[in-house]
Amino acid sequence: MQGGLEINMSMTRQANIVVQRGCLFVSGDLNFLTVMAVWQKSLVLFKELNELHFDLAHVHSSNSAGLALLVEWVRYAKNVNKPITFADIPPQLNSIIAAAGMQKMLSS
Repeated sequence: MQGGLEINMSMTRQANIVVQRGCLFVSGDLNFLTVMAVWQKSLVLFKELNELHFDLAHVHSSNSAGLALLVEWVRYAKNVNKPITFADIPPQLNSIIAAAGMQKMLSS
């Protein structure tokens, strides 16, 4: 592509969120190409849960869009009075959280 940005989609992993045993399992890459689909799917899944427990052990990579997604989940949980927790946050995402000074918000 001349004079523009070309993204090789075959190099981009997808992201997903599923509910198993009352826990929200997030997997894949959390980036600008994937977070909106995960956000939209999560809103449907949240309706069946009283508490939002996320397991992020299978997130392969993330950027600031992944952090923004976590922040939106926290805001949503507060707005609907649902407890929220995050487990197994990958080191790359933890580094982004620390750099943004968001540890306290995401641990409450």
